[in-house]
This record gives sequence, C-alpha cells and structure tokens, in this order.
Amino acid sequence: MENSQNIYQTIKQENSEFLHNIAIVYKKESISYGKLFEFTDIIRYFLLDGNVHRGDKVALKCYDSPECIIISLGILAAGGIIVPVSPAMPESESEKLCRKIEVDFFIDKSTGNPGADSSFCCCGILMELKCFKNTTLPEKKQKYDISALNIAFIRFTSGTTSESKGVMISHEAVIERTDAANQGLGVDRNDSVLWVLSMAYHFVVTILLFLRRGVKLVICHEPVLVSMAQLLRENRITFLYATPVHYRMMIESDAFKPDMLMNINTAISTAMSLNTATASGFRQKFGIVLRQAYGIIEIGLPCIGDASGEFYAGLVGKPLPGYDIKLTYLDGSDAGRILVKGPGMFAGYLKPLRLASAICKDGYFDTGDMGRIEKDGSLVICGRKKQIINFAGMKIFPYEVENVILGCDSVEDVQVFAVEDPQYGEIPKAEIVVKPGLDRNEVIEDIKKNCYTRLSTYKVPKIFEAVDHIEKTLSGKSRLRQEDK
Repeated sequence: MENSQNIYQTIKQENSEFLHNIAIVYKKESISYGKLFEFTDIIRYFLLDGNVHRGDKVALKCYDSPECIIISLGILAAGGIIVPVSPAMPESESEKLCRKIEVDFFIDKSTGNPGADSSFCCCGILMELKCFKNTTLPEKKQKYDISALNIAFIRFTSGTTSESKGVMISHEAVIERTDAANQGLGVDRNDSVLWVLSMAYHFVVTILLFLRRGVKLVICHEPVLVSMAQLLRENRITFLYATPVHYRMMIESDAFKPDMLMNINTAISTAMSLNTATASGFRQKFGIVLRQAYGIIEIGLPCIGDASGEFYAGLVGKPLPGYDIKLTYLDGSDAGRILVKGPGMFAGYLKPLRLASAICKDGYFDTGDMGRIEKDGSLVICGRKKQIINFAGMKIFPYEVENVILGCDSVEDVQVFAVEDPQYGEIPKAEIVVKPGLDRNEVIEDIKKNCYTRLSTYKVPKIFEAVDHIEKTLSGKSRLRQEDK
C-alpha cells in the first residue's frame, strides 16, 4: 500500500505552482489554493490526533460550503474513507445508515446557520468541528477486508432507502474517472464554475475534478435562486453544472438576463433527464446549448452530450474516449439494456461485500438503463428495465411519455408508471403536477390531446391524475423511481 495513490495528494501536486490562484468563492470571500491546502492539512492532523486511521470510515454530514470541501479533503488526506451524508437527511435515517455501514467516526456540521460567518478561518472550523468515534458498534463487528482496495468514498445511492448497498470507489478510480470526464468537460484554470448542487451527492467526480484542474469554484448559498443571479452578476462565470430544475428556474425568472451568461462557454445538465422544453427554452433565452451528462455512481461520466446538433429527449452523446458501451436487447423492444466499461470503475459494493470483478461480466457494468445507439454513435436513454410498462405485450418507456407531457408549459412535474390491469397486464398511469392558478381539468384534457398527437396510441396513459406534488428522495429523484431500482 506504500505506493498507492491519494486523490488529495494528486490535487495538491497538480496545483503546486498555482498556490495564489483562487480556489473557492463563497459569500464574497475567497480562499486561494495555498490556503485550501494549508487548512486541509490542519484538518488532517486534527483527525489523526483523534485516532482516525487509514481505512476508517468517516461519515460526514455537512451543509454545502467551503468547510465541507476542506473537511472532506482532510479525511482523504488522513487516509480515511468518506461516507457522505446529506444534511437534509433526518437524524433517524443518518443513524440507520451509519449503523448499516458500521462507520468508525461521525462528523456533523449540518446544524446552525450554514455559512453565517463567510470569513475563512480554519481555527473557527476546528472550534466547531467534533469528530465522534462510533462506540455503538457491536463487539463482533463484521469485518470487511477492503484495505487492499484503497477506498476513498463509500456512497449510498438512494439516500433514505435501507436496501442501498454502498458503492465503493478507490482513490485510483477517482483519479481515472476525473481524467476521463474532463475529456468531455474540458475545464482548466481559466474557468470559473458556478456550484449549485448538493456536495453530498456530487463531490466524487465533479468537485474533485474541478480542484484538480485548478478552477475557481463559486459556491451558491441559500436562497439558491437569489444567490445564483447575484453570483452570475458579480463573477465572470464560464461553466455551469446544474440540474434541469435550475435551468428551468433561470428560464422562468426575470432575475436572469441573457447578458449575465455572456461568458458561459459550457452548460452541463445532470442528475435527471433533460426534456426538450427546458433545452429549447434555455437556448432561446440565453443562446446556450445545454449538454446532457449521463452520470452513474459506479462508473462516472461515460457520456456527455455534444454542443453541436439538435437536442432531443434522452440524448446523452457519444461515449467519451476509453469507454465502451454495448446493448443487450429484449424481445419486442427496439431498445437494449445498457452495459458500460471504462476507466474509473467502482471497486464493488460494501454490503453484502461484492467486488466489481464478480459483478461486471467481461468488465461491463449493467446500468439497468435501457437505450438505443443512433447512426452517429450517440447514446439515447429510454428508461430503466424495471420501469418498462408491459401493455398487452408492447413495451412503454415512462421517460418517453414523461418528456412529451413535460413539453406542455402548464406542467410542473410528472411521473408515469405501471398499474396492474386484468385485461392488459399493465397500463400506463400519469400523475401530473399542474402549475398553480390553472384549471386542472382543462390542463389534463390538453395533455391528453398532445399525447395522442405525439405518441403511439398504446403509449398514451390510460389514467391521468392531477396531484399536488410528487414525492422525491433526498437526491431529487422520484421516490417511485428509486424504489424500482
């Protein structure tokens, strides 16, 4: 293990000649790369003094802030394994996750006023930092021999579901997948990135990649809508990495003017499916093409959409260099199950312990997603196998129907799923959140007409229901979708 890699040391080495460059901007305060490394090393020694040893699992529950980055890097620098916990996760769920994974230490920075003091002072962080050793582990703690894997992260993908297995990602894999991802993202030291996502869910590839490439990371704070507009006005932002929800807010809010995005050279849409209405609306208002990223926690970012050409629902572009994608087809379907292999593959699942070598046949990871490959080699995501609706032997992909419904301006959110039917086996049902102030019945009728115009008749939902909201997991995904996985 003496020659094993460490992602923090890699970041530090790659920025050793640029220590005066700005690393983080938060609430009008900034921190250089030199100070970032200085603070991280202080946290590292603090953790080592607290008996955090190499390979110890350290759960971190922290609001999105520079502190979250510094503490995370400190854990990695000390040789610990980060187990990120969303600050939005209820205490009972946090405890359940920590028991399940048998964490060795727990750091909670999720209480109080996030970022109330915007000045960067590592002494302040240390005064508030409490690293609790887990004393509740059973005497016969189940041992997992993962020391040889050099694990950096263990992430539970579903947030609150107890069946998640814990994805293990090594330091070497993080380095490989950040190298691979940047062949599609193309960030460098000239970029300023506006950060709006949850660090608990998006730290592994993107933040570590941005730090490796020496970018300026401009972090949003609450309220996000106000913060985003303010930061776009005050900073020369060149790179956007956000969800369709954020882009839809920018389209609909008068606070965002086209000239505020004049320096943007790349806008990536991630975490959920981008629909055509949002893509076209963003391009019409700001003149910028949104590029859909296809992210998989076990793999990284194997595909990132191209800025050239016309976007349509599900299009995620050609595989990045080093990645190989193949499809296995089902009877009666024009789409196949997506298998991927490439750099930065996960090491395996923690519980029950299964290594990637035993999971991935011939090195390919079965994503569970369904897709097709276009003539130019681009991948189009159609949905997930477990979410396919089998209507009288004909296959319906919920995402395809959802994207048509989301194309209606009167719709705020939608989910399409199967309902058992004695005659047809399964029929598609659509639950729709109608925008406030509109007549639900009229909107539903308009949606039905649009579906019959845009879809094959058998794909049109047989049940339409207007609902107040669609329940989500902490990562922002439909809970119904998550339970299908």
